[in-house]
Amino acid sequence: MLSILFTIPFNNLGFIGLLPLISNVVYILFMHFKNVVHFKLLITFNTLCWLIYDFSIKSYTSALFDFLTIVATFIAIYQIKHDKTKEAE
Repeated sequence: MLSILFTIPFNNLGFIGLLPLISNVVYILFMHFKNVVHFKLLITFNTLCWLIYDFSIKSYTSALFDFLTIVATFIAIYQIKHDKTKEAE
């Protein structure tokens, strides 16, 4: 609730300024995922929102780390899926 109360009145970036709030609310609503892949996809969505926001405010260092987090998450998802197919064989 505090995120919403502080973001809405002080947002001066339009939709871009709402991305951190959207990211936060979506994360809170879905952080109960038990499936590791679903949780990693949630992290990817969250980080993608921050990546777009960081680029828009020209915070390129943060954007770089957001991008690397997304890449690392997709690598982890690939490894999880690859290990599951190995176990099935």
